[in-house]
Formats: sequence, C-alpha cells, structure tokens
Amino acid sequence: MKKKKKQKQKQKQKIYAKRPAGGGKRPSDHRAPRRGRRADRERIAPDGAFRPDGEYLFGVFHGNRRGFGFVTPDDPAAACDLGIPEGADLFVPERYTGDAMDGDRVKVRVTSVLPGERGECRVWEVTGRGREKIIGTVREENVGTVRKPRMITVVTPDDEKLPFEVVAERSGGVEARPGDKVEAAFTQFPRVGRVPRALITANFGPAGSRDANYAAILRANGISESFPDEALAEVEEQAKRTPRMTKSRRDLTGAVIFTIDGADAKDLDDAVSIEKTPSGWTLGVHIADVSYYVAPGSALDREAFARGTSVYFTDKVVPMLPPALSNGICSLNAGTRRYAQSAFISLDKNGEIVGCELAETLIKSRVRGVYGEVNDIFAKGGRSRFAKKYAEVLPALKEMKTLYRVLAAKSRRRGMLELETAEAAILLDQNGDPAEIVRRERGDAEKMIEQFMLAANEAVATLMCGRGLPCVYRVHDGPDPEKLAFFAEFAHNLGLPAAALRKDRPSPADFAATLEAASEKGIGEVVSGVALRSLAKARYSASVSRHFGLGIEKYCHFTSPIRRYPDLAVHRIVKTMLRGGDASSYRAFAVRAAEQSSENELRAVSAERAIEDMYKCVWLSRRAGEEFDGVVTAVAPYGFYVGLANTCEGLVRASSLSGYFEYDERSMSLFRGRDRFTVGTRVRVAVGRCDISSGKCDFELISKK
Repeated sequence: MKKKKKQKQKQKQKIYAKRPAGGGKRPSDHRAPRRGRRADRERIAPDGAFRPDGEYLFGVFHGNRRGFGFVTPDDPAAACDLGIPEGADLFVPERYTGDAMDGDRVKVRVTSVLPGERGECRVWEVTGRGREKIIGTVREENVGTVRKPRMITVVTPDDEKLPFEVVAERSGGVEARPGDKVEAAFTQFPRVGRVPRALITANFGPAGSRDANYAAILRANGISESFPDEALAEVEEQAKRTPRMTKSRRDLTGAVIFTIDGADAKDLDDAVSIEKTPSGWTLGVHIADVSYYVAPGSALDREAFARGTSVYFTDKVVPMLPPALSNGICSLNAGTRRYAQSAFISLDKNGEIVGCELAETLIKSRVRGVYGEVNDIFAKGGRSRFAKKYAEVLPALKEMKTLYRVLAAKSRRRGMLELETAEAAILLDQNGDPAEIVRRERGDAEKMIEQFMLAANEAVATLMCGRGLPCVYRVHDGPDPEKLAFFAEFAHNLGLPAAALRKDRPSPADFAATLEAASEKGIGEVVSGVALRSLAKARYSASVSRHFGLGIEKYCHFTSPIRRYPDLAVHRIVKTMLRGGDASSYRAFAVRAAEQSSENELRAVSAERAIEDMYKCVWLSRRAGEEFDGVVTAVAPYGFYVGLANTCEGLVRASSLSGYFEYDERSMSLFRGRDRFTVGTRVRVAVGRCDISSGKCDFELISKK
C-alpha cells in the first residue's frame, strides 16, 4: 500500500521534474539561502583575501536561461565600498538565486569580491516582484498513470530568462488549447517546494501565427493602441484652438522654413531654416509646440507620461499622443500656421556653437520635404525632377548642405561614434506579410537633419545648464571596464589598432579610430556590432553628464516632443522660463520624467525589435532550404550567428557541424584544428528551422568562403 502511494506521489510531481528545452532550473530546484552558522562565518575568497559573508545590498535581479543571474545594485556607491568595480553587477550562482525571477527587486548578501572583478552574492529575500504576468505557449502534461491519465495545462514562458514552466489554473480563466499563445497572471509565484501557478487571462491564438505573436508582443511590453476616453475628449477641445499670433510669440510665417522627413511620416515635429552671417551661420530649428496643447497634470499629459514615446513598427505607429494631435494640430504641415518653440543657434565657421536663443513662435512651413527628393536635388541640382517643388527653398538647401559638411567634420574631430549598423526596410504585400526585406539606406539629407538636431539638442542643454535650470538630459556613460577589455582584445586579434582602448579612460576618438580602421578593412559593420555590446546604454537623467557616444559634454532631447516625453518635458521648462515663471520648480518633475522615460524607452525598443524579428522570421520561414551568402556576426560556445546582406540573422548550431569544435572566448571563435569560425568569417548557409513564436531561425552551414 505504501509503495503504491509513493509511486502516485512521484507521478503527481512529474511536472516538477521536467526541464524547459532551453535548460535552467525547474520550480523545485529553488533553494533558499542557508541562515545557519555556516552562512554567517567568514570565508576565504579565491585570491586568499578574507571577505565577511554578511554585507547586504538591494537591487534588481536579472535572470538567465541557464539558471544563474546578476544583480544591479540600487546604490553603486555602497557596492564600491565593498570593493565591487564601479558600474559592475553582482553574479548570483544558480544555487543561490532563491525565489527570484528576472526583473524582481531583491535583497542580496555579498559572499565574495575579487579585486578588480565583479562580486558574488546570494539572493536573501525578494522584496518586490518585477512582473505579475507572463506570455507563453500552452501545452498539456500527463501527471497521472498509463491507466489513469490526468492531464494538466502548462504554460512555457516565451522569455528565456524565466527558466521554468507554470501550471495553469483550470477554473475562472480564459479557455486555451495546446499550441495557443496566451497571457497568464501569477496566482502563486515560484517558491521553494511550490510549483508556480497562473490564471490564463488572454488568448492571442495559435503560437505559430503572425497575428497572435504581434498581439502578444504588444501586450508583453505594455503597449496599448487605444487611448482613454478622457484623453480623447481633451484632444477634441484642443484641436479647436486654432494657431494665431499672440504677444508672447514671434511671427515667423514669412520666413523660409520647411520640413524634411521620410515619405511616410505623418508626425512632422521639426522644421529648419538658415541664415549666413559674417562669422558663420544662424541655424533655426523650429519644433512643434506640443506643450501648448498638453497641460501639466491633464489626462493627455498622464497618458503621454505613461507611454513615454511613440513606437514605430513595420506596418504602423503606436503614437504617444492621439493622432488628432500627433498627425493633426501639432504636425508642422506645409502651408499651415503652427505654434512652435524655436532655437536659433549661432555657429562659427568651424561649426562650434557660440550662442543660442529660444523663442515661442508662429511658423508656416513652405515645403513638405522628403529625404529621397532632397537627396536627388543634392545629386542633380537644378536638373532634378523635384527642382520645381523645391524652387523656393533651393538657396537655403545649398547653404544647409555646406553647414552640414562643417558639422560632420566637427563630429569626426570630437570622435563621435559612427557605428555601421544596418537598418531593415520590410516591404509588406497586400496581406500584410513580408514580401521583401532590404537594407535601409541613408543619404546626405538624412545625415544633414541629424546633424542639425544634434546641434539644437546640444545648444539647448548647454543653455539650460548654464542658467542652472532643471532639464531632462540625455546621458551616455563610458564603457564597462570588463567589456572594454574584451573589445580591445577582440579588435587586436583582428589586426585593428586597439592600444588606445586599453587606457584607463579611452575617449570616443579612440573608439572611432578602431571603427574607422575596421571600415577600411571591410568589417566595419561586424566590429560595430561588437563595439555596441561593450558600451553602456544611453539613458535620461536630471543630472548633467557627458554623452560618450556623441562626444558631447551637455546634451538633451528637445527636437521631438510629438513622439518623446523627455522633449515635451524640456519644452515645458523652456516655456516657463520664456514667460518669466519659476522654472526651478520643475526639478522634481525632471527627475520623474527622466526615470519614467528611460523605462519606457526600453519597453519600446524591446517591442520594435521583437516585431521586426518576427517579420524577418516569417520571411525566412517561407524560404526554407534556400541558400544565402552571409557573414559571422557573433560567436558563442553553442554556435555562431550569421547575418545576411538584408539584415536577417540566424544561428548555425555547433551541434550541426561535423566533428567537435572548441570555443575560444578571447578570439570569439569556434575552431577545430585550422578550421576556424570567427566574427567576420564569410560563409554560405541554407535556411533551416524557423520559430515565429520566438523570432529565431536556424541556419545550416553549406560552405566557408
């Protein structure tokens, strides 16, 4: 009798024993930190130094599909006091992750620190859950016997940072069948001895379909296509406020001002003008005055704050503001009077900023410029078929091109990183499926407007900082020392100049020299990808700090308030300053706006990449077996990634290669004797298995070129 009972208990626990395909730990693998005498004793670190096992830190846990994780400390100064390098995360071995999931806030106990290296810790307590829901695929699991099967519904999370499966509650939720893509809300989080459980709250459809994955990506990143009724009601009222001249505004409706944007752009938020002066130029950058229509604390403002940014997908835009504002009353449409905030930037003959004046203005764009058309004019001049359309602004365009070249030369002198990163243009057919994928090309018109916006953002940030006013700055920290050392070694192994990268604090110019050498050798795009992974992510901050990638000391976002909340925040502070109000009262607001906008930006970028990867996967899945030329873009112990000319990418698994290949981390290569695959190796591959649900594809190696 007892034997049968034990067998039955084992069968019930079968779900606990199954590991996800990607590896990692199952729910029953969680172990709580020991709190006895052994956990409180001092231990000897591998370097022979004693470290007390009892220092606590708080931070955010970042999971990994292989079970271990990392913790980013909330207080970097406290971490530095323990000998942890500045900006470094703490490593959490798999056995010490406790109950933590990716994104959770945790209290950790530092266990060891090696001089100059990241520390090690154990999760002591989960202080806050980072997620209440998961997105995943449904399957069924038999936890009964052969004679008496008992099926339960299980959800396998899409996010590989969650290395466990979740049992779905049977009652009270949304119906789902095996193979469906669903959203599930936790009813029981992973704990020692308890399997995680969740209630299915939404069913998006078959996991292999494009529409189901599209909807799931939007939901996973908290992106809503609809606006609250209260915000829409405010839009209706604001749209009635026709722009007219007031005492606080400067009338620029007679000036030669025009926009240049992509052909499909509808939210035109920046226009430009230029004037040649004896000492250089006055560049006018005129930005839609969104702050006039979005009042602080209004329903529109609350919604914009929550969204943080417009999100640009292959087939649509999910705007930060309702279309009646973003594409309507705020958009600087040609021939229409619009409110603007204008920056008049004084530049000398070397492109250096010598002054900046800000003003509330009323403008009227002369031409709705398009990048492709302006590039044609730059190439052909008066012989361009678009010359008639741009006749009124041709002299201004000629002067702008001259200034652009001066500003581009200045950017190169200060070492602005010009990473060769390819962008994809995904062309859809009438059914919304990807018909073709090509590289998006950038001409002089795109680069010119980029330089003008950089100048405006730098000038406004410098002015705000100089006057001691609050501002939402755009900052970019220098590279992480550990990642920098890896990139320097990688560049050296490719025969690129890397000695300057081994300095304590290499400059952007040092990076730029390495990237330029890579470009000359024809591997600029590949090296740029590795360099990008060694750099910190840019973020928003209420405290001024250098933007490493641009090589600019003071920088903010001022030029796109229709689609970015930080720009709207800066406009609001500028408007208060121009009207003689107390702009210093916005300090706390600047802090909140910076923190929220940084988080929103990460969500938007994650969603945009996921949707793009999904479309690429759909395109590749319809070309199974076809062969393409490509180049190795990254190497790992389990295989190497190959990028195609049209920016699609796939994984050649090491297990699919004949013979046994070893991995060399220093040179980022897989090798067997003289046969070596490293970043930059040119290969020919065939399209293999494609998983639309994850947006990932496998390639099969045909030959090495």
